[in-house]
Amino acid sequence: MSSHGPSPEHDSTIVAALYLSGLRHGSSYTPAELRQAIAQSYAGLHPSESLLPRYWAAQRAADAGDQDSRERRLWALRMAAVLAQDEQPTGRTPSQWAAGPASSPAAATASPSRRPDPAVQRLRAARRLPVRVTVTVLGVHMAIAVLARQAGDLLALPIAGPFNVGFGLLLVQLAVTAGAAVWYGPYAQATIDPLTEHVPSCLAHPESDR
Repeated sequence: MSSHGPSPEHDSTIVAALYLSGLRHGSSYTPAELRQAIAQSYAGLHPSESLLPRYWAAQRAADAGDQDSRERRLWALRMAAVLAQDEQPTGRTPSQWAAGPASSPAAATASPSRRPDPAVQRLRAARRLPVRVTVTVLGVHMAIAVLARQAGDLLALPIAGPFNVGFGLLLVQLAVTAGAAVWYGPYAQATIDPLTEHVPSCLAHPESDR
């Protein structure tokens, strides 16, 4: 093959990877497709194996008059030139393409700004407890309502004098509701309000964006 330009020993690793890839040497491909094929060529290697010796062995195994092998090498040289013309802002080497797509610099720069502010995280954590208390109160209301509908005989059982189970559950319902209301005021004043002062209003009150 030396009569058709430089010997294969002078070819780059990109040419070798394209030659050994599964692409059809009679077709044209986009730079992205060529990079994917190169990545697959590297992915098929053993960690201790190099790509160029395999390429040189394939060239030596081909006869001097092997038209198909010669055309495939010329195609690999042309496709390598296409890749050389395509800008690579990430500066990744062919062997690094096998590791998958790299994150763009813009994405890497933007990711820290997307992290929630610590003050917002503390505010959200402080608001979870009132939500749990509210769910508990509603659960008590629902349970008593279900008992009143499905177990009327149970609620009618007397406890002491005129007081029965239903009246006792009503007192429990009132106590739970009043206790939650009395508890929330001081809790919000001591915990939620100070945190809200350190958070922008658009984040402290998401419903204002609607």
